[in-house]
Amino acid sequence: MSKLNKIYTGDYSEEGYIAGINSSEKNKPKNKLGVIKAIHPINYAWQFSNAYQSYMSSYDKGYTDGQRKQNDVHYKNSSKGEKMQSANQSFNLQLQLLQEFERNLNTLKEYLAVIPENYGQQINASASLGFVDDYVNGLTKRQRDFANKISQTMSLIEQQRSRINDLHKSEINRLRQLAQQ
Repeated sequence: MSKLNKIYTGDYSEEGYIAGINSSEKNKPKNKLGVIKAIHPINYAWQFSNAYQSYMSSYDKGYTDGQRKQNDVHYKNSSKGEKMQSANQSFNLQLQLLQEFERNLNTLKEYLAVIPENYGQQINASASLGFVDDYVNGLTKRQRDFANKISQTMSLIEQQRSRINDLHKSEINRLRQLAQQ
């Protein structure tokens, strides 16, 4: 594009794209101040908004493309077999994540089951040290309420586990079968 045409249209997308790629390749953070140097002085009075917008949007695209190039992220066409294999791997990964989530729920339940016992032991220790009965009775009531909350939480955890088993796993298996067809 000739310089006069660039000044007339205010199209600085090429300069913005190149500046974005250069910034990305040099591992610099985004800095769009290059627009000040790139825009011809006439464009500060004529077509400034277009010049500014074209530079800025192209800078972002160039920066992103430079990051993709640097991190080797490319979008290529793949055959159907590759997509099926990728889908199966993705579904297997989802199943593994669900199994790990279930293990985490079991660990959480075990941890929650111990808390009321420990709390009760602390109350018994304070009662044996001669704390006032009103204080100990208040703690005992709080412990019952707390144990109630924990049992509600544990039942909620169990409901979520059954949802995982019933809904998510069956859906993932169904999708895996569809991908193999």
